[in-house]
Amino acid sequence: MEARRTHLREWLGEWALDRALRETPPLSPAPRNGAETARGAAMRVRDIVLLHPADTPSAERPVYVALLAGPDAGEWFVAPFGPFAAPAGDGEWLTGRTVAPLRVLCLWNARRMPAPVVVRGWRAGRLTPREHATALRVWRAWREGSDLDARTRARTGAPIVHPRDPRREYEAEEAQWMDEAAADPEGRCGPAPGYAVPDSDWALAAEPPRDAPRGRRARRDPT
Repeated sequence: MEARRTHLREWLGEWALDRALRETPPLSPAPRNGAETARGAAMRVRDIVLLHPADTPSAERPVYVALLAGPDAGEWFVAPFGPFAAPAGDGEWLTGRTVAPLRVLCLWNARRMPAPVVVRGWRAGRLTPREHATALRVWRAWREGSDLDARTRARTGAPIVHPRDPRREYEAEEAQWMDEAAADPEGRCGPAPGYAVPDSDWALAAEPPRDAPRGRRARRDPT
């Protein structure tokens, strides 16, 4: 529990700094020289992909996602990496990586994404099998309310409960650009896949009810 309190204090400090720096022009999200060679190559489960900036026009930073499952019916199940060094809530997980854009994986913001959006991006690395398995456990725990082992739980953030918690504003902003990237004319993309996950002996949970709040379990949202 103390680890989660520490994560929350650190996250609130980063959030305050981010608010103060909003007037600073963002860095260009263009990839480094050489990244173009990986663009459009065949993507695989566990790849880390830098999305094309045209697919996330409201994002103020380069957007990296991890391919967690798929492809299925022309879609991937992906989760984005967050902007801060500390996890915001219990749906965010500290990966242990030191590269700034890949420190925290936001499983609460995971969703299906059309394959053309993924292919337009650049491969930027790969999750290890252990990272992939842990990410799926965190996603499942957040979605279903199941428990995590103490070590993994200590690398997630504190649950978001209060309706005025600033982390809700943060989640709304982060969900916006993921919605942009996942948009398609038929409206098929959303935050709840039903894929059988490769390299795992269990399947992801079924789709939530249609009236469930988008992007989180209903029981997480106080009335």
